[in-house]
Parts: sequence; C-alpha cells; structure tokens
Amino acid sequence: MGGTPGAGGAPGMGGAGGGLNLSCEADRDCGFGRPPRCLVEVEGEEGRCVQCRVKRDCGETAPFCSVEGNCVASTDFPLACEVDIDCIQERPNCLIAEGRLRGQCVECTDDAHCPAEAPVCGEDNTCVAGGEAGCRESFDCPVERPECRIPAGAETGDCVECLDGMSCPAERPTCNAEGTCE
Repeated sequence: MGGTPGAGGAPGMGGAGGGLNLSCEADRDCGFGRPPRCLVEVEGEEGRCVQCRVKRDCGETAPFCSVEGNCVASTDFPLACEVDIDCIQERPNCLIAEGRLRGQCVECTDDAHCPAEAPVCGEDNTCVAGGEAGCRESFDCPVERPECRIPAGAETGDCVECLDGMSCPAERPTCNAEGTCE
C-alpha cells in the first residue's frame, strides 16, 4: 500500500509520483478522498479503488455499476455482477469468466435462457433466432429451414431446408450440398 499512518501519510496517499494511489486489497484501503470500493478482479491480485463493484453500491441518480467500476445512469454500458440478482431484466444472467471474482450481465449463458422466438444463445451471449448465429439442434430452426446441419467437430451449425433427400418433397427429391431441395 502507500504511506504508513502516523509516518507522514495516509494509506494509499503519496508515493514516488506524489499522485493518488488507487491500489487496494480491501474496501478498508479505499475512501479518504479515493473511491469507496476495492475492486479485485482475480483472487490474490491487487485491486483498485472504484465507485462500485455491483449495482447495490450505487445511488439513485446513477443506479447501475459498469464493468469499469463506475456508477452510471444508463444501461447502455456493460454492467458488472457477482450473481444473477445484480443484473437487470434485459440482461438477467451473470457471466463470470473462469478465475475471475466478478463478471458481466448478459442476456444468456446457454440456450435455456432464451425465448422460443430466439432460442439460440449466440457467442456474444445474446438470444438469436436459429440460423442467424447458428443452431444446436433442429428445434432451433425456423419452419422454412427446419434442419440443423452441424459440421463435424463444431458446436453449432446452420439451419437448412434438408440434410438428405429423405427430408425433401417429391417434386424436389434431391438435397444439394447447400442443404436445399432441388
């Protein structure tokens, strides 16, 4: 930490550059002219003093906590979380990367979080209609492209009209390489 109380400086103050030191290990190291919360992103690493870790640290005028640790009035920013309850209705799921102590509010972390009209949780953690960001099974696909074609080794595929001639109508009995009946 910075200076030593009683030895010419308050904790976190001063230092070689004479500027405000925002490093911390816990909330007790913050405040005193610095933001009030200690944000430690990874266990065992040094943190930094910020306005908030999650939305409950913020007030009425700026009730949301951005992932940078700032209280903000808008939800247009990525919002921070420790658990799902920290998130907002539009992004109700807390996604925490492995090894991290806090995460970001997202719309989905798996397909179970998505509604029927957008049943696939895409790579950007938003719900999309089958075929837009891929599919994991035929249930994810729209009626006009009812089959999910997943390449070997991939987790998602594309919605197509057919996988083979068995799914094509009699007037167009052949399934081409693009997954269209001819």
